[in-house]
Amino acid sequence: MASIPNEIESKIRQYAADTHVAEQSHMEIDVSQDLETRLDQTISGLQAQLARQKADLELLRAKVSLPVATTPSQDPRKKLQQLEELTAAYNKLADDEPSLPPKGSSIPALLATRLVQDTVRSTASGIDIVEAQLLETKQDLKTWTAELDDARALKTALQERLARLKQQHEERSDKTLTQTARETLQGKRQKTQDYERETELLHRAFNDFIDSHLAAMLAAEELGGPVAGEMMDVDDQDLAVGFSSQGKLRKGKSISDQGRQRRIDDIWGDVLGHESSERLNEKDAAAAAFRDLFRKLYEALLDVNSSGPYIPMERESAAARFLVRAKIAQYHPKDAGRMRLIDFGKELDENV
Repeated sequence: MASIPNEIESKIRQYAADTHVAEQSHMEIDVSQDLETRLDQTISGLQAQLARQKADLELLRAKVSLPVATTPSQDPRKKLQQLEELTAAYNKLADDEPSLPPKGSSIPALLATRLVQDTVRSTASGIDIVEAQLLETKQDLKTWTAELDDARALKTALQERLARLKQQHEERSDKTLTQTARETLQGKRQKTQDYERETELLHRAFNDFIDSHLAAMLAAEELGGPVAGEMMDVDDQDLAVGFSSQGKLRKGKSISDQGRQRRIDDIWGDVLGHESSERLNEKDAAAAAFRDLFRKLYEALLDVNSSGPYIPMERESAAARFLVRAKIAQYHPKDAGRMRLIDFGKELDENV
């Protein structure tokens, strides 16, 4: 029984070789006939072959004494009978002529066309997948390149920092304690001078902004005009004429000096005092009031008077509203009559 599988295997191999040779000899296509005629002949041949194979299958089923099983039987006798029947079937197949399309059939061309179409579809799908992977890889490469540049820049900065620290350490090791203390004190003095100079420059720019732009807009808002920032060009003549109840410039002549002075006293007199207000126009009065409010807020923030960061507001002035809109100051969350400068190093909604 051990020789049966080897015999079956050799016959299967021989059958495959004969089939391959026969297939190669029938691959030529007769192009003397048109395509429709060849297709009709091919369909007729396939139908006839299908009918023959159905007849052979029915004949085979009638000859088989055992039911068709897909797995070997556990009974040794039945298993032997199954093997003998399989052997007989393979022997018959090995002796039969391979069933191949006749010469001139369109089946080889159709099979080749289907194979080419399947190959084209799979290739196109593969191209889409590869393009998506390529795009993702390029994006990853871009990210990795940026991270590599950052790492190199960080490495260079750390190396430079380390070199400076080594140099400073070497320089300090060669100096006495007195020399080191003197240089440290000198460096702090230089930094203090630099800070004072920058503070002075900022103070000048702050005052220039108030005098050149902000004061006139605040004065216009106090006189009933538009909110500061909506009307950029406000001159002294506009302030002298005043604004209507709708916030528009009045038409006509400006009021008298006495009327303007009385109006300044009514609006800004409580901040400026009667004597100083007599020497100021609307723009100067608004600038002085804004500086006074900002000074009080700044001193309260620094806790100069030890009374907390909030200051009481006698009235809701245009200067106070401007500071709140600019997010420079904020009202107390529980008392709108007090306000403070915002400490940008803390949360904006801090309640203390």
